[in-house]
Amino acid sequence: MAKKKTKEAAFTDDDDALLAELGVEAEIKQDQTYTAKQERIIAGFEDIQRFYREHERLPQHGEGRDIFERLYAIRLDRIRGNAECLDLLRPMDAEGILTDRVSEPSGEYELDSDDELLEALSSMIFQSTASCMNCLANWIRLWIVVVAIPLALSFS
Repeated sequence: MAKKKTKEAAFTDDDDALLAELGVEAEIKQDQTYTAKQERIIAGFEDIQRFYREHERLPQHGEGRDIFERLYAIRLDRIRGNAECLDLLRPMDAEGILTDRVSEPSGEYELDSDDELLEALSSMIFQSTASCMNCLANWIRLWIVVVAIPLALSFS
């Protein structure tokens, strides 16, 4: 039995002939490739999904919330307000995070650039964090999420 040169090493010419006799066409799925921007959007949405699974609720805004929950809430608002993001992420939204909810982000969180977002989030950290060590740890995590990870992804 000669093996076909496909990703499925176990798929043989005999298998192909059997499928042809049954009138079934085998389709080979192509791997989806994404731009760096799309990968960052997907990674951000996966963070929101992880939060949703762990806490069984959507991330919320508010000073009493963890900085990452507030970051995820802002990110979710921005995703819901962007048709391109919604088109990209809807097939991955098994939990229904993007559906049956208000899709207009609140005006309070409208930011035009990543620098504005970083500035807004950094001021929130220092306003709501009780201890200096927590503040520093949150700042480092925020820097990793907002700057280091997107920068690393842009080089890949």
